[in-house]
Amino acid sequence: VPFCLPIFTRRGNLAEVKAALKGSGVEVRPVVGAHLGYQPALKHLFEQPIDRVYPNAEWIHRRGCYVGVHSKVTVKMVHQLTALLNSL
Repeated sequence: VPFCLPIFTRRGNLAEVKAALKGSGVEVRPVVGAHLGYQPALKHLFEQPIDRVYPNAEWIHRRGCYVGVHSKVTVKMVHQLTALLNSL
């Protein structure tokens, strides 16, 4: 079983996507390590604003999340998730 299904939004409506997923009972997590510059242990290493140092990591951080996948996930659940995401 894969460990997760990453979800990215091109429209920048990540808050809306997360709210809809949570409202449907789907647990959402941030993309692991999307932008490590935001971690307290590393913040002090950047002289420039963190969002300008690694723009691709920033894009992932601002527009991505993931849904966990486990052995009990069915094809029907994936189709329901797809329908929900396509409705946003």
